[in-house]
Order: sequence, then C-alpha cells, then structure tokens
Amino acid sequence: MGHQLDALLVQAPLNPEIFARFHLPVLPLPQGFVLVPLNLSWLEHLENQYPETAFVPLRPVAFRSHPLSSVLCDSVFIHALMAEQAPHSPYCLLKTDYFGGVGFQLARVYAQGALLADGLSLQEALGSLGVRSEAGTDAFESLGLEKFRNSFAYFEGCLASLPVEP
Repeated sequence: MGHQLDALLVQAPLNPEIFARFHLPVLPLPQGFVLVPLNLSWLEHLENQYPETAFVPLRPVAFRSHPLSSVLCDSVFIHALMAEQAPHSPYCLLKTDYFGGVGFQLARVYAQGALLADGLSLQEALGSLGVRSEAGTDAFESLGLEKFRNSFAYFEGCLASLPVEP
C-alpha cells in the first residue's frame, strides 16, 4: 500500500475554523500535535487569491528557489498562516512518497519564519519537534501518521473547482 502525504505538522493549538476558511483541514494527533494536509496546486491558488501573504517577512534564505520547495509544499501562504496562528511554535513541512517500501520521505523544520533544518528524515524532524516514541514504535507511528495515506483526497473538491489553464 502506498503513502503519499504532503503536510504541515505542529504541536500547537490551531484554530480549525481559520484553516477551514482556506479548505485546509486540521487533524488532531497524539501528544498535542496537529496535522494539516497540503496540496501544492491548492497552495498556489491561495497565494494568488491572497497576494498580501507575499509580503509577510520570512527569514528563510531564498526558500522558493530551493529545489525542495515544490516537493515539500513550501508556501508563502503557509508561512503567513503559521506566523499568525502559531508564531512561537516550530513546525515541520513533510513529504512521504513511497509504494511497496520504495520511495522517499523528507522534511524541513521552521520556527518564526526561519528555516531551522532542511532535508531531514521524518524521524529527525519529528524528534526536533519533541515527538516522543512510544514503546515498540518510532515517532512516525507514535503520532499515527501511517494512517494518513494520501493528502490529495482532502483536496479533490477544491482542485476540481479551479479553472483549467490553457
């Protein structure tokens, strides 16, 4: 069974109603964490709809030009939302893409708009956020992330409503 997840992970109370305005689900996880599934096409749409987010002061050095930016759904919109909703909480952008044990996973950790760590394995990123592994499991399983198989499913309706570009 495959696993294709693009998401934001943070240990902070997020207001689900604010995220829902932008069709971004906030899913509670153990240990006080929340998972926000992401989709790059939807985030690009949000950046176009809300261009004021482009002026949020971000400290990551040229994060948009980094080759992992599009792989990880690294979006100005998400950083602006996090600056408003959880300004003092570190957060992780993560990606899994594998099927039958073949593929990759990677993560990037931010705090207050600054890139703290890049190109991490999920275990490293989860550890840096303070995820505690429970007996007999790793940090990924301790949060139940194996249950979230595909973030695209959260955006099918949203993406269908976008205009098709020629």
